[in-house]
Amino acid sequence: MTDDLWEKFRTRMNELTDKFSGFDNIFMVPNKNQNWVNNTWDKLETILKTTMDELISIKSIVKSDQPRRPKLKSEIYKTYKWCLCIIRSIKRNNFEKITIGKKHKFIDNLQYIIQKYNWNSISIYNITNGLFSNNKDMLLCLLKELSQLIKTKLDVEDQQFIIDQIENSINKRLERLDTHKKLMLNSILEREQCHINIDCIIIKNANNEEELLLKETDILRETAKHFKKITDNIVEKDEELENYWAEEYKPREDINDEIYKDLLNLIDIEEWIIMIKNLLKNKVAGPLKITYDIIQRCMENF
Repeated sequence: MTDDLWEKFRTRMNELTDKFSGFDNIFMVPNKNQNWVNNTWDKLETILKTTMDELISIKSIVKSDQPRRPKLKSEIYKTYKWCLCIIRSIKRNNFEKITIGKKHKFIDNLQYIIQKYNWNSISIYNITNGLFSNNKDMLLCLLKELSQLIKTKLDVEDQQFIIDQIENSINKRLERLDTHKKLMLNSILEREQCHINIDCIIIKNANNEEELLLKETDILRETAKHFKKITDNIVEKDEELENYWAEEYKPREDINDEIYKDLLNLIDIEEWIIMIKNLLKNKVAGPLKITYDIIQRCMENF
């Protein structure tokens, strides 16, 4: 963003800050507990996001015509292959072997492409005339120009498809990070998905005889009963085991107690400013969509 736009950004933030009663003195509160942190961040997030939505334009990416990238089925790709085929047949003196039906099919596809992309610079009349009058020199020149134009369009669509796939993958990852934390952690940590399938179970009946259960309701009932018995057991006190671990949980005397005396002290404004100034720039925003650049630019407002 330009400096003028950043100035408008800060001005708009000041206006929104004034709407929150007592926000200017929010950092003067003596007891900064977890509730204070949550409330303060909610207000900051609201101010930042509202200003971002109003002044920072969202980059739009043009999606590919075929989301699943079936290049071989698209009309523009078929037309490009036909162009190359006709050019090759002209150079090899095999142009006469192309049937009338194939020529009409090529013209139909070409007309569809020209109308779809508004390629007014391409003359369908000249290409048709050269195709059916066997004017090879003129046709070769026109098809070379057409093939270059189609190839450029195909390259652009491929690049747009890749960008679109990257953006969708990032949005999905952010969405899962917010809604499916367990799946995200398993994916990041590369955990194997292990499942236990219990389709049969052996129990002892009232006569103390083993019995095989195959019905789903019976298996669920006995499984629940089994795990309930495990958790209902009272753990017996083992003095020998407790004495064994007593030494492990004694405070260590080789650690100086003074090194922790400032650990719970509140972070002052100077420390916050130093930390914000040292944040890396040009980094991708997280789920909140607030980048380090915006935080650094707005540091003076808070």
